[in-house]
Amino acid sequence: MNNYVVLVVLNVPLALYGMFNVILDYKINKARFMPVLIRLIFWGLIILGIFFVRPITDFVDGNSLSDSPPISLVVVLLATGVDLCFILITRAYSRIADLEDKFTQLQEKLSVKLSK
Repeated sequence: MNNYVVLVVLNVPLALYGMFNVILDYKINKARFMPVLIRLIFWGLIILGIFFVRPITDFVDGNSLSDSPPISLVVVLLATGVDLCFILITRAYSRIADLEDKFTQLQEKLSVKLSK
């Protein structure tokens, strides 16, 4: 199987999963509009980048701008690992934000009880 196809098959579902998580966060009011828009643009650029890897490498090779070999399976696996890291980072950020909100609520409740 062509390594470019493997790249698309492995990484596009991950990027779509990231996009759906962003949309879900917005729908359940966990995120505001601007951060959601920025994250959607980020995942959209990743998807576009995945689809345009082949034309970009063909252009670079065709114009003798690089002496690198075609994309290898190791590069595909590294790109997949980077996508997984992005997903884990955004999930961790979301959980930290939730915990921060809960901590703030608990602190407010505690201060109200102690002031009585």
